[in-house]
Amino acid sequence: MTWWRSVSDRLQVPYGLTGGEPTDALKLINDHAWSWEQLISRHVTVGVICLLVLLGFYLWASSRLIR
Repeated sequence: MTWWRSVSDRLQVPYGLTGGEPTDALKLINDHAWSWEQLISRHVTVGVICLLVLLGFYLWASSRLIR
């Protein structure tokens, strides 16, 4: 949900330090020159793809149980 909310509100991105260590978002933006748009869209894309894969496995398993 964090990344989905960040599509409309960049302040939702966990950016900064956590426990004294830089977050992944901070490293990707500062060290690897990702833009905010790239950071958010790539995380959302990976999340959607994972959900689609899980949905595929769920439908596959459900079809096997029905037989």
